[in-house]
Amino acid sequence: MDADRFAKYWGTNTPRIHIPGFTHPVQDFMLEDVLEMTSYIPPKKKKKQFQRSGGGGGRGGSYQDPLADDEEDDLVEKSTNSTPMACAVPLEERLKRLEGDDIDYDLLAVLIKTVLNTKDDDDDGSILVFLPGAGEIDKADRTIQQLLRGRQVSILPLHGGLQPDKQQQVFVPARNGYTKIILSTNVAETSITIPDCTVVIDTCKEKKMYVC
Repeated sequence: MDADRFAKYWGTNTPRIHIPGFTHPVQDFMLEDVLEMTSYIPPKKKKKQFQRSGGGGGRGGSYQDPLADDEEDDLVEKSTNSTPMACAVPLEERLKRLEGDDIDYDLLAVLIKTVLNTKDDDDDGSILVFLPGAGEIDKADRTIQQLLRGRQVSILPLHGGLQPDKQQQVFVPARNGYTKIILSTNVAETSITIPDCTVVIDTCKEKKMYVC
């Protein structure tokens, strides 16, 4: 707003109050940075092969997905421990494997584990993860629970289908020594504010994986 213009319109004796604002420093990381910091190796996309079924001149067919190479499966398994390693697959190839609209839930879980491992001891802020819908939240919850088994975390879903008392849990501070992980739709972006959030992970289609 042009305060001088409005003050001039209302008269020279118009009182003016200035309320200074401030911004928090934010560091952005894109998908390329996420792959570098986690050394995660996405699995190869399995090509569907068409095979005839039945005999004679039948037109029936079935699809069969060949298994990935054992060597690469081993690399993918090693990459999920979130410990930086000399990646055997170039970054360009890993980015290519992530093309498309599907969310790589293993990558999301590895990223969260990496964030937890690198957080300061005095950082009790929560991690907010944006996901498209309730179905994606359930899948992410299961994958994260599996990888972070034994870690002191509290994983909370947040979407419009939850009862109000369940939604209110995201505002409750985590127990001492625990980190709150909120898996949310864009309701946390447009309708509410989570005050203790220090890390945001966005898995929307346009950005694919965005961290700040």
